[in-house]
Formats: sequence, structure tokens, C-alpha cells
Amino acid sequence: MDLSEIIEKAPFFMLLVFVCLVLGFIYYLFVSIPKAVKAKYYPSVLGKITSSEVGTPTAGSGRESGDRIQTFALDITYKYVVNGKTYSSKKRRWHEVQSSFHRYHDSIARRYPLGKSVTVFYNPNNPKVAVLEPGLGLGALTGLLIFISSIAFLTFFICFTVYT
Repeated sequence: MDLSEIIEKAPFFMLLVFVCLVLGFIYYLFVSIPKAVKAKYYPSVLGKITSSEVGTPTAGSGRESGDRIQTFALDITYKYVVNGKTYSSKKRRWHEVQSSFHRYHDSIARRYPLGKSVTVFYNPNNPKVAVLEPGLGLGALTGLLIFISSIAFLTFFICFTVYT
């Protein structure tokens, strides 16, 4: 396959990639986000923070180790009791984000110090599924922004392909 054949097939491949992305985000919109919203109406119980820290940084992409961006994740664990049974969870929000902003995660970890009593929202049909902060957060809004951007780019790409 020479370069001209690759260039001719590239638009189809790009279209295929974006269709797959859009399908993934449609799943995200219609399955994952409704779970986050529904959690606002879950029953709640008191729980206790058993660990709270900013997770060990992981290296991002880059050829040289000095080029890599470190990303951090929040590591919070809490216990709670529903109908006499003790559960443990690590989910603060439905859509938790990793980022290179250590301060962001550190400020959240300070809001949930070890031993703090917290309100835990749990799924009444499956009490092991729980969150500390129900509803949509930064991760969900970022996903929505990416979805809308993908649709706009896909629309532009299709129009550009059809009319040129």
C-alpha cells in the first residue's frame, strides 16, 4: 500500500474512529450519567472515612521520562452500615477524574480526613454501590464537553467530505 492509497482511505478510517467515539459517549450519556443523577435520590446513612490521600502519581505519555506529565487520583475509602451489614467503598463521585493538579486532589482529600463522619448515599437495590457526592461533577461535565465536541467535529467532517 503506497502513500496515496493511505491518504484516500484516511477519511473513512477517521470517520470510523469518530463514530466509535460518539457511540461510546452515547453510552456514557444514557447509562452512566443517569446513574449519577439517580444517586441524588438514594437513601443515605452515616459512614466513616477509613483512608484519605492523594494517590501515587502515574506517568503520562512522553518519550522521555522528563517529558511525562504526572497524573494524580484521589484515594478515599469509607465504611458504612446498611441493614446491619458493613460495606466499604472508594467512590466519591460517579465520574472521578485523574489530573495533573495535585492541589485539586489534595483539597478534596483534606475535606475527608481520616475518621470523619460522612453522609453516604447507597443504592437501595445494591447497598455495596455508594457515593459520597451524588450528582454530576467535573468528570461528567468534561465527558459532555468531549461528546459535544466530537459531534461538532464529526458533523463538520461529514459536511466537508460530502461538499468537496
